[in-house]
Amino acid sequence: MSPRDAKIWFGLAVGLRRLKRWDESLLALDAVQRLSPFKTPVLIERISVLRAQKRLDEALKETTFWIEHEGCPDEVRLARSAIEIELQRFSEAEKDCNYLIDRGTESICAEAFSNRGLARLMLGRVADAEADFETSYLLDPRSSEARAYCASFWLRRNMPQKTLALCEATIKTDGTCAAAYYFSGLAKQALGDSKGADEYLKRATEMKYGLAIAPERLAAFQDSE
Repeated sequence: MSPRDAKIWFGLAVGLRRLKRWDESLLALDAVQRLSPFKTPVLIERISVLRAQKRLDEALKETTFWIEHEGCPDEVRLARSAIEIELQRFSEAEKDCNYLIDRGTESICAEAFSNRGLARLMLGRVADAEADFETSYLLDPRSSEARAYCASFWLRRNMPQKTLALCEATIKTDGTCAAAYYFSGLAKQALGDSKGADEYLKRATEMKYGLAIAPERLAAFQDSE
């Protein structure tokens, strides 16, 4: 009825992504782009689809192009930092987050601190990472992922009960937070609850896209100094 309504095409693209019909979603986004060239939500949605398909190199190429040639909003650079983390380009992710944090955009800062914390964690700078996660949580206490990463540091202090309590509280308010399931699983392992640990870790693996990087890499921080 309204084939030239970009908003309807965008709604279709979002629905198709949620149904995991990735290619069809991208085609709908192409239609949006033709009807209403470059809108930030459209690019962010497209990047979400490419990440879900693990087409990370394409996602990185697109975000970099728009940042360098079109003067994109900070949301695009934030998306690029997440992609760089998934590609294990942690130093590059840290630089993007530094840029965002220095700009001080209120709506972006909490996520930028969280992403920088993850990048620094994987670079072996555990104390810096902990400070970033705590700052992210203070800026946005509603952030489930920041809360889960803050809780994870209790594992390093041999206090798995505290990790489990905070992560399970997070799961009650946000059942889609893969990091909360993951760290709950590790805490249950430490407490000797193998069955419960397996259940939670399996759930985290099934929700792997919700984790910025693969669980097997994330586990390495427990043994780092």
